[in-house]
Amino acid sequence: MHLIYTPQTPSPLEAFAVYEGLLVVISQGHKPMKWKANIMHKRLSLQWLFLCTCVALVSHTLSPQLANADSCAKAPQGMSCIPGGKISIGHNNSAKNQRPSHQVQLDTFYMDKHEVSVRDYKKCIKAGYCFAPYRIPIPSIHRRSNQPISFVTWYEANRYCRWQGKRLPTEAEWERAAKGPKGNVSWTRPSCKQARGAGCGGKTAVSKQAPNGYGLYHMHGNVMEWVNDWYAPCYASCKNACGSACKGQQPKGPCQGTLTCPSRLRKVARGGGYQTSRQRMSPSARWAYGPNRRSFALGFRCASSSNTLQKHTSPAPVKRSTKPVPSKPLPTRLAKLFRETPEDNLKLKKLCPKRYRSGSNCRDPIHYVRSNEKRQHLFEAYLANRGGAYVGVGADQNYNFIAWARSRIVWLMDYDHVIVWLHKLHKALILRSSTGSEYFSHWKPAQAKATIQLLKSFYKGDKDLKMVLRLYRRYRRFLYRSFAREMKMPKAQRLDCKSCRHHWMLRPDMYNYIRTLYKLNRIRLMPGDLLGKKSLRGVAKAAKKMGVKVRVVYQSNAEEYWGYPAHYRRSFSIMPFDKDSVFIRTLSSPRWGRRGVSYFHYNLENALFHQRMIQERLPSPLPKGFRGYKGGKRYKLRYQFRHVGIRHIMERFRQPVGTAPKFSLIGFSPSWIQK
Repeated sequence: MHLIYTPQTPSPLEAFAVYEGLLVVISQGHKPMKWKANIMHKRLSLQWLFLCTCVALVSHTLSPQLANADSCAKAPQGMSCIPGGKISIGHNNSAKNQRPSHQVQLDTFYMDKHEVSVRDYKKCIKAGYCFAPYRIPIPSIHRRSNQPISFVTWYEANRYCRWQGKRLPTEAEWERAAKGPKGNVSWTRPSCKQARGAGCGGKTAVSKQAPNGYGLYHMHGNVMEWVNDWYAPCYASCKNACGSACKGQQPKGPCQGTLTCPSRLRKVARGGGYQTSRQRMSPSARWAYGPNRRSFALGFRCASSSNTLQKHTSPAPVKRSTKPVPSKPLPTRLAKLFRETPEDNLKLKKLCPKRYRSGSNCRDPIHYVRSNEKRQHLFEAYLANRGGAYVGVGADQNYNFIAWARSRIVWLMDYDHVIVWLHKLHKALILRSSTGSEYFSHWKPAQAKATIQLLKSFYKGDKDLKMVLRLYRRYRRFLYRSFAREMKMPKAQRLDCKSCRHHWMLRPDMYNYIRTLYKLNRIRLMPGDLLGKKSLRGVAKAAKKMGVKVRVVYQSNAEEYWGYPAHYRRSFSIMPFDKDSVFIRTLSSPRWGRRGVSYFHYNLENALFHQRMIQERLPSPLPKGFRGYKGGKRYKLRYQFRHVGIRHIMERFRQPVGTAPKFSLIGFSPSWIQK
């Protein structure tokens, strides 16, 4: 037999055979390759075929990685197929966190050829799914389009991959891909051409250097890469070892890679960066960082279990049958429970020293008698006909949400007594006005005296009469001008005014629904603090005893100014929610959208998801200047487990809806939520 061409001399562990004029070589880590050969005699060919079959059997025993390799399908654009099989993970003669070496079984998967570039990440930002690093000064050299993206947290990397229909690779998958087809890299101390490490001139473009055997660029050096696993200090035989979670079939690390892991504070990064010593750039080298960590040397690439990718799309609103208008008051027993809902003592809530800075321990000195949330109509399709009970804070914007949801029972509360008195003012005028136009007429200057007499008659003997009259005199002009902008607007223009045509005062069906609820005493006006001990918990207990599910909770933008303290978490932990229950909120941070579109961002969250998330404790950076627990074992610890706030939930789970840059969902798409 005469071999015309061999690009590489087969090793002893490679099986080769001659068949039909072709030399078939099966090498460890490679697909079968065929080279032309001249066969001098058929008998010689059969002898070689028998001999190679024997060698193949030996290879099967000595090379489980090859023997168990899965077949590859056509990889998606920009990705490479990594065949599965039994592979060795870790290294016995390296750092403690790489020990011991052990075998795992992986399925075939697909991995991005390049690290995610700045150009790619900007597309995600433009689509509204990813965030530009907020208030972080990034040098211009790290913002070039062909550079790998850096300064992203683990959560942001995870968001990008899920937007692409992919995911972050597991540790085992990353190491499998980094070792290449032969099961290991071909160097022990790489040159700058092989790995962009320390002394190699800094970070470079994502496709600058030659790829490995799988066509993957920069698996070592350039930037470290986030992977999905929580960090364990070793695989086995040490305290807090990974153990069985890092062994066997498709290992995903501690807690199986779920979003929360009560025993772990850090995530794993692999590959080393451009400042990492090249001696440390082995495929099994591991680094650990808190999931909120940002660094100029931390980037990522994505992986997929399937060669079919489907980009994420937000779920459309569910169409529900129209709920009938209530026709009867609540039964006596339920009415008593409803009427006797406990109230918080608002006198205990002191005023904040500055405006627009209402924290958990004080009250904003500004009275928000009129909402400035101009795009409330974005909620309508998602709230329509949910029914059940409603819990809300704030002024008359609540009437829009109540009418859209067709809520049967309503608790309206606020930590500002002025807003509670304002609702009593609205109640009197609504009950004395059969239409929205008639209601509006009570705010006109010519009707001021008549309206005052109406209020005196309606609330005769009521302890709040004096404050209701004072409120009307003080805010009549302001509210008249506000309502007039909507009532006096020409019809053609009103149809173009998205906030106007959805106002409860302009649509007869919405106005009549609110009026009916007031007539039947199904709206409870009460002073209440979302962070207090009585009102919110009292609402939860009353709703549970009444056998009604709370379907809509509206908190305006209050969550921006505080976290979720113990009383809040306890109250919502017993709130009777179901699959149709939602939270609606507004957020003023520019982090969630462009200011040029609207001041507020509008968000709708699955209530069951919110109920679960506020009980979770996620790794979060310690407060600035924290020096550790004196005398404790966790001295100088950078991360600790803390209860999440709305910022954490938005960063991890926000799903933009369509092309609306100011509206998003949370907790409605299982494929988007990493449980």
